[in-house]
Amino acid sequence: MLLIIVLIIITLSLPVVQTYIAKKVTTKLNENFGANINISRLGLNWKGEVDVSEVYIADHHNDTLIYVKTLKTNILSVQNIVESDLIFGFIELNKAKFYLKTYKGEAHNNITIFADKFKSDAPKNGNVLELKATNIKFSGSNVKITDENLEKSTIFNLNNINIDSENLSIVGSNVKTVIKQLSLASQRGFEIKNLTGKFSYSLSSIALEQLNLITKGSHVNGDIIMNYKEGGLSDFINKVNLDVHFNEAKISTNDLNTFYNEFGINQHILIDGDIKGTLNNLTFSNGQIKSGLIKITGDYNFIDL
Repeated sequence: MLLIIVLIIITLSLPVVQTYIAKKVTTKLNENFGANINISRLGLNWKGEVDVSEVYIADHHNDTLIYVKTLKTNILSVQNIVESDLIFGFIELNKAKFYLKTYKGEAHNNITIFADKFKSDAPKNGNVLELKATNIKFSGSNVKITDENLEKSTIFNLNNINIDSENLSIVGSNVKTVIKQLSLASQRGFEIKNLTGKFSYSLSSIALEQLNLITKGSHVNGDIIMNYKEGGLSDFINKVNLDVHFNEAKISTNDLNTFYNEFGINQHILIDGDIKGTLNNLTFSNGQIKSGLIKITGDYNFIDL
């Protein structure tokens, strides 16, 4: 039995075999969901873990949506893989790139269009993509968010992203995970030292609950929920409803200046309360804002900020 296992691992370690398996897996996924996914190699290492090299997912303009240099995992069910249900123990991704882009003249970004392919109510061949993992880690990864319909197309350019999360679940276009640790740097100069919380995404909402965010000068506790109709993210100011709770958050003006450089330096703003509505019609209830000798309390409504 041991000899058979060794022979299987050796066979699956051969480049020609890994290339063949990668082609079979991606062909199945692309046929089921009408996607454009390519994998250079897929095989086993000496530990019996799955090694994947050069994962590339193209968007609807055949430009890069997702790229992963190396991916390591252990598969808990081979049969589920064949049926497009990806059940893993752990997943480790190194030097991943995620480019979220809204093209000129288009209302929806490329990830929304890609996620539409995996809708649970209407997959191409009747299959629903399901991916689950007990633990997932990213290291040295990048995220870039751009909108060619804006005067300044680059919204965020995040580098050196490191994530350790657990209980990842992707069913169709719905994503859930518990973030145990997250750190990143932004080209704006903003840097997250650590972030934890419960994250979820669907075509109509994004939530980060039990948030604990730490930067060099800020410490934020609370919940952030964004609700919108499908496609509403393309008009964030008017169509995304915020439901935010701050619990004695301490925000550094140095961090705020990386987004809007009109604050004094080396100051802190303490915020407690609930924010609801769109950016063009916000309510701030049970509010307390304090900075230096200034303290503001009460309920407020902000129109056309």
